[in-house]
Amino acid sequence: MMKTKLPLLTLSLMVLIQGCASEASPDLAPSPVSLDELKRTIDSRQGRVVVVNFWATWCMPCRVEFPDLVKFGKEFEDQGVDMVFVSTDFESDLPMAAEFLKEQGVPWRSYVKMGVDFEFIDAFHTQWSGALPATFVYDRDGNLRAFWDGITSYAELESQVETIL
Repeated sequence: MMKTKLPLLTLSLMVLIQGCASEASPDLAPSPVSLDELKRTIDSRQGRVVVVNFWATWCMPCRVEFPDLVKFGKEFEDQGVDMVFVSTDFESDLPMAAEFLKEQGVPWRSYVKMGVDFEFIDAFHTQWSGALPATFVYDRDGNLRAFWDGITSYAELESQVETIL
C-alpha cells in the first residue's frame, strides 16, 4: 500500500510546487502608470542607471528594437542598469501587449501610460514629439542624460549607457 501512495504523494507535491512557482512569477500585463507614478519609479532607482522605453504593439519599429532592449537589460542588470518599459497601447490592446512581453521574455514589471497622450508626453519631456519608440536614459542620480525617438540597437544603447556607468 505504501508503494502506491508514494508516487501519488510525489505527484501532489510537484503540482503544489508548480502552482506556487507560477503564482510567484511576475504578472506580465503592464501596470497602469500615471506621469507622477512613472517619475517616482525613476526617482526610486537612485544609484542605478535607468533606461525608459516607450513602445506599443502596433509600432513596427518598437517590435524590431525590442529584442535588443530585452537582451541589453538582462546583460546589464548586474552592472546597475534597470529597464523600464512603458506601453502606449490602448486599453483594448493590453492583452496583446501582455502576450508580446511574454513572447519577448521580459522579466521585469512593465507599465502602460495613463492619461491624455499629449499632456503626458509634454509633461514627461518637452522635446519629445510623442514619436515611438522613444528611449530615455537616466544616470545614477536620476538626471536625464540621453533621449532619442526612433529605433535603436543594442550597440547604440550600450554606447550611451557605458558613458554613464
